[in-house]
Amino acid sequence: LDLHELQRTGLLKDMFPAHNKKSLVLLLESWANFRHMLSPAQPFDEIRDYFGEAVAFYFLFLGFLVKGLLWLLVPSLACSALWLLGYADAAQGIFCGCLVTWSTVLNKCWKRRQTYYSTKWGTNRHDAQMHIQDPINPRFHGKKRPSPVDENML
Repeated sequence: LDLHELQRTGLLKDMFPAHNKKSLVLLLESWANFRHMLSPAQPFDEIRDYFGEAVAFYFLFLGFLVKGLLWLLVPSLACSALWLLGYADAAQGIFCGCLVTWSTVLNKCWKRRQTYYSTKWGTNRHDAQMHIQDPINPRFHGKKRPSPVDENML
């Protein structure tokens, strides 16, 4: 059932999602639990299905940033050891280089992850406000079928 299509055609004025106790219990068991606090795995598709894309992207970014900060731990410890050994200037220079490289790689990897989930979920994350992609030709009222060139619906 495509609710956005029903809204576009005027058959549905507005929608208000209700809480689903069964889904909440499943999320509580698989995600929002102290047993899973240190687990890197998060059920992003289930979070998206229940809370929406904006909340899912929030937790996706937080998990991604924590993993990225763990990669920065190794050079920071090495530079701290150099600092304690008396090579403060060299440690600062090395750490600055590592930080610039880390931030560039982290940004590129986040864009890749964001684009993957945006494509998977059918959302457009390039705007300041996230929205569902509009149909290519909104006045078309024929039979929709897959494009022979790509997987878009015609």
